[in-house]
Amino acid sequence: MELMTRMPTEEVKTLKKEMGAFNVGNKFKKDPAEGMGRDEFLKLLTVQMSHQDPLSPMDNKEFIAQMAQFSSLEQMTHMNKSLEQMNNADTRSASFNMLGRTVDFVTERGTAMSGSVETVIMDDTSTKLNVRVNNSLLTIKPDDVLSVHK
Repeated sequence: MELMTRMPTEEVKTLKKEMGAFNVGNKFKKDPAEGMGRDEFLKLLTVQMSHQDPLSPMDNKEFIAQMAQFSSLEQMTHMNKSLEQMNNADTRSASFNMLGRTVDFVTERGTAMSGSVETVIMDDTSTKLNVRVNNSLLTIKPDDVLSVHK
């Protein structure tokens, strides 16, 4: 933020007002403790560059450091997506392995139950199991399964 210290006080106030209006207009309600996301970083960098003094532009080292931070953020985002996909694939595989088996599980209310897995239900975001308990068919999450029997 060295750039802001070189700006006249009135320009800093104007910039802060614009950033506040920008944040409200774009409904940014993110907790500052969570850090800055990719979109927020790019928008901030764009605002910062558009308000810099043309006679004293941003230092190359500072700009390169910010771009390196952005690159690291992008790589971490891609890695997180890959890990999430691997986790989903593992959950789906484990769910199919439970088909036809008896499982012990806990319901949302915390009740321990046991039943036979009849079907696996998958969509883009989740995997669920249909478990036959007595004459009822309950839908549970694979994470609720405590043990699997033959």
